[in-house]
Amino acid sequence: MAAISSELEIEPAQRNTRLNEIIAIGLVALGLLLFLCLFSYNPNDPSWNGSGETGTHNWIGAVGANVAAGLFQGIGLAAYLLPFLFLAAAWRRIRSRRINAPVSRLAGLIVLVLSSAALLSLANIKPFFDASFNAGGLVGAVIARALAGGLNTIGATILLIAVAATGLLLATSFSFADFYGTFAATMGDRFLALRSIPERFRAWRQARREKRQQRIELKQAAVGSATDITKAETGTEIRSSNPELAEAFASFSANTTAPAKTMSAAAGVAIAPVKRAGIRGKTETAESAMIEEMVREAAVKRKTEAPAAGSLDFSGQRKVSPKTSASDYQLPSVELLNEPQMRSEQADDELLGMATKLAEKCREFNVTGQIKFICPGPVVTTYEFKPDPGVKYSRVTGLVDDLCLALKAESIRIDRMPGKPHVGIEVPNPRRETIFLREVIESRAFKESASKLTIAIGKTIDGLNYVSDLTKMPHLLIAGTTGAGKSVGVNSLLVSILYRARPDEVKLILIDPKRLELGLYEDIPHLATPIIVDTKPAARALRWAVGEMERRYKELAGCGVRNIDGYNAELDRRQYRQGLR
Repeated sequence: MAAISSELEIEPAQRNTRLNEIIAIGLVALGLLLFLCLFSYNPNDPSWNGSGETGTHNWIGAVGANVAAGLFQGIGLAAYLLPFLFLAAAWRRIRSRRINAPVSRLAGLIVLVLSSAALLSLANIKPFFDASFNAGGLVGAVIARALAGGLNTIGATILLIAVAATGLLLATSFSFADFYGTFAATMGDRFLALRSIPERFRAWRQARREKRQQRIELKQAAVGSATDITKAETGTEIRSSNPELAEAFASFSANTTAPAKTMSAAAGVAIAPVKRAGIRGKTETAESAMIEEMVREAAVKRKTEAPAAGSLDFSGQRKVSPKTSASDYQLPSVELLNEPQMRSEQADDELLGMATKLAEKCREFNVTGQIKFICPGPVVTTYEFKPDPGVKYSRVTGLVDDLCLALKAESIRIDRMPGKPHVGIEVPNPRRETIFLREVIESRAFKESASKLTIAIGKTIDGLNYVSDLTKMPHLLIAGTTGAGKSVGVNSLLVSILYRARPDEVKLILIDPKRLELGLYEDIPHLATPIIVDTKPAARALRWAVGEMERRYKELAGCGVRNIDGYNAELDRRQYRQGLR
């Protein structure tokens, strides 16, 4: 009995072409209909799992909408494999060929479709046209979750790929071995030139080695011929029939040749340092000329203030009794504050010398430009540097650390100067100047200020006195690390207010939990309450302040004004109008 072949090969079927063609036409029509209903699927179409408000958009009508919805819900995007399977079966039928082992082929198709659905579900792909179903459908999601629960995602993916490959082998005549052989033969012919790359590389190296050996031999031959010529020139023989004459001429040549060689060698040794020294001298001269050009226009610009012609009188004596009435109160005298010391300004020569060092360091790093102005201040000196065209601002700011090392400074700040084409280089002064509060209070800016809450802050970077209005910063917070000057700032603020306002103009609530900072102001008449040192009274005082603030906001809103100055002006206007009546 003949052995039955187990290979899945296509065998010629019995010739019944008319019936096969009819079946093939039906399969083609079924595949096209299935493809069109899947391709034109619309999630808003009415179907067995959803109700749509509009008509059916599917190209195959209500039947296509229901079929597409069922397939997508069941196996997801793997449903697109079904039309191609029907077309493949139609192609087999129209050629009148029969597939051996149809049960194995059918099982392979089912395995391929199900494994593809599970892989799509594991890939977590969201269909762009409808996010209501899973990419692998219900069947793919169930299989993927079952496998991922025991093997995790990676293990389940590897297993499903193997199952899909097995299904492909069962469903078709495809062979991985034949595919690899065909692919290797095709790519081997196309990439045959790549195999010869190592051989061509070795040949190229061998040719280079031979050329190098030829050049070495030519150099050696040239050196040998030059040596022979030198020996021939220096070893000239004098042939004479008289031996005494020949011996005398030889001794004379030896005595004159040796000193000549010695003098030539000495001259060569002496000329070389002279040339190097001349080149070095020219270079240093050029560098010095360029540095002098960078600081040629530098000018020391010291800013001064006009003398104060203020309207405040600081000659009165302060009365510290809390019962002093507002009419008898006199502003404190500035004699209570320490007098400022004489300013020790840096000499112009010292500032120009520092500018020269800056120019040298900038030139060293190829940052060219000119130092236009030197503005000394109480703490730092600002050098206004104008870079040459083509020099980027980032190159100038990159010299911060190098300038700190060159000038032995603790820190240097480089920033743009508003309104000028200059870059400001701020260098700390060797001697820091102490700023006294009396100097700022006696300044013109403080005296000519109209606000009762003018506070003395200090001096600007150029040395000008600087004051500010506390009403323009109602949410002021003074904070900082230990030793940063918080206490100095608070005391300057309080003293500035005491020199500007009377007790009937300003009231203060001072809270001092440490019992150390604000004890100096214990008897001033500006206090709305004695200095608070406990937490509970502090809470009550702050609660009262919040209530008073809300009451005043309501008063301001009732008068249609924004601040207390506008409120006072409105009251004066109303009183004036009542007086006219």
